[in-house]
Amino acid sequence: MKRANVANRTPQTDPGPCRSTRERRPVHRLIYDGYVARHYAYMAKVVQDVEPICFEDAIGHALWDKAMDEEMAALDANRTWELVPLPEGKKAIGCKWVYKVKHNLDGNISMYNARLITKGYAQTHGIDYEETFAPVAKMATVRTMIAMAASRRWLLHQMDVKNAFLHGELQEEVYLDQPLGYEDMSHPNYVCMLRKALYGPKQAPRAWHDKIAKYLVTISFRMSDADHSLYVRKSDEGIVVITIYVDDLIVGGENEKEVEHVKCFLK
Repeated sequence: MKRANVANRTPQTDPGPCRSTRERRPVHRLIYDGYVARHYAYMAKVVQDVEPICFEDAIGHALWDKAMDEEMAALDANRTWELVPLPEGKKAIGCKWVYKVKHNLDGNISMYNARLITKGYAQTHGIDYEETFAPVAKMATVRTMIAMAASRRWLLHQMDVKNAFLHGELQEEVYLDQPLGYEDMSHPNYVCMLRKALYGPKQAPRAWHDKIAKYLVTISFRMSDADHSLYVRKSDEGIVVITIYVDDLIVGGENEKEVEHVKCFLK
């Protein structure tokens, strides 16, 4: 194949840079409105509140000491554990304190929260836990419930269960080290045999769901076959529907008086 003769080619002129034909419009600057101002004010307050990362950082501060005392009082009132010698061949898992500053919508502090959680990653399947699965509401179920409430003019109520996992009862033997700062000096070598589920054990969500599911059945609710987190109760006063999402409940129904009646049961 012969090489093309380029000697006699006419040089092409440079067309220059391409110009856009798009219509130019002035840029509208963002307006620093009241919402943005409130958002920045909220964030400015939140970042100022430093949360302890360990027990040593929190101890000695009056507000955090009070928060830990309240958590321990709730655990004692609920009979969460029993102090026992560690049986031979068993092991105790650790626990730790987790601290959280909770804020209102305006950024002001609403409460100092201290929570004792277990180190569930140290558990062994077949020894201190078995099944762990717990159903949560499907988003399709939540949307359907909202659509029904809108079309039938229902009022929906959201309920949050305080210390939900503490209501769950454990079937397995789970042993826990005594909480840091609250050791029993008369029995320093004892461990806590858990009766109720704290936050952290692998089977805690399942234990809590089993507890509330059994209770709803006792007050005439029926579990849906399509979603095991949906419960329906039919009576002469009307239909009441409950959707469970971990420790949050959505309650709605035809008769507002009947809904309030069910809420009193749940409380």
